[in-house]
Amino acid sequence: MLEPPSEGFSYAEKLISFGLLQCLLHLCMTVVSMKYLKDGKVEKSLSLDHTLLKIVLVSNLIFGAYTVYVVSL
Repeated sequence: MLEPPSEGFSYAEKLISFGLLQCLLHLCMTVVSMKYLKDGKVEKSLSLDHTLLKIVLVSNLIFGAYTVYVVSL
């Protein structure tokens, strides 16, 4: 079976990998946040949720900028 001539990941593979990594990060941080909430550490849980929101927003902005760069090539 022949493989396509490629030096690295295609844009679609990068997009899928990015989405999967983001889902994994979100799942892990949500589980930890729920554990804090169950233990009565509401402030720590909210802080972690806000941190997760900032991480997701910044990472989406970075990937959006990368998308604009790729499209402009």
